[in-house]
Amino acid sequence: MASPLAMPVQLTSQGFRLAWYYGLARALEWRASSLGEVPRYKPVRPVPTQRELMADLGQLLLADANAVRDGLYPAMTDAADSPLEHISRIRAMFEDLPEALARRGSEDAATAKAAPDADGLPEYFKQDFHFQTGGYLTEDSARLYDVQVETLFMGSAGPMRRAALGPIGQFMKGRDQRQIKLLDVACGTGRFLRQVRLTYPAMALTGIDLSKPYLAEAGRQLEGLRGAALFAANAEAIPFNAASQDAPTRDCFRNFGYRPLGKMQRGATDRWSAAPRLTLHRPVL
Repeated sequence: MASPLAMPVQLTSQGFRLAWYYGLARALEWRASSLGEVPRYKPVRPVPTQRELMADLGQLLLADANAVRDGLYPAMTDAADSPLEHISRIRAMFEDLPEALARRGSEDAATAKAAPDADGLPEYFKQDFHFQTGGYLTEDSARLYDVQVETLFMGSAGPMRRAALGPIGQFMKGRDQRQIKLLDVACGTGRFLRQVRLTYPAMALTGIDLSKPYLAEAGRQLEGLRGAALFAANAEAIPFNAASQDAPTRDCFRNFGYRPLGKMQRGATDRWSAAPRLTLHRPVL
């Protein structure tokens, strides 16, 4: 339902969120610099200026607020964390920074191989993405992932994910959400599933991911809401019949890169593209 008053509420809250994470990003930069970190990447093509980036972020937040005003989804918070839990995760992010910088300096991305759940997983998944301790395979990594992503994108990861709710809203016109099943492939820590659940309380949701710790975090993000069926499964061999899901969404494929990409795309899409449904490729976050 359209709600003109909800628009300024959403815009204001997300504006404060951007300011908070912008400050965190600058603080991380200062801390990295104090540890002797020197940026080594030199762009070879033109890049946006800071002013242009902030202008684009402003447009993103405005589009997010307008979607709330138009009733595509309700005004929402981006995580289920309490303020104390949020601060705890930020502290852990700063504590992990020296080790992450050391690994980046030595190009060591192998701590994930020692994780208890690493056995039996594809080799491309057993690496420290972005030199994050434990890659995607530890409970500590699952706690840090979203605060790291939000800091990187200055608080805009939530609105970027919510942009995928627009096509879902178009698909849902004239449909009963109680009869619709949504499958989120590579659901990670469940932030997108949480946004879908807040928008569609009666929809049947399923998430699959290779990381058991990330699936556990996804379950925590859905606490207090109607849950979702969460399965440890590989996108190369989705364990569901194509006809069983109405709205498959997917994420993270390009993160894994290299030779597995084609196989993953074929395994995740070949069986799912024939039937009439919404197949949504959402942002890699």
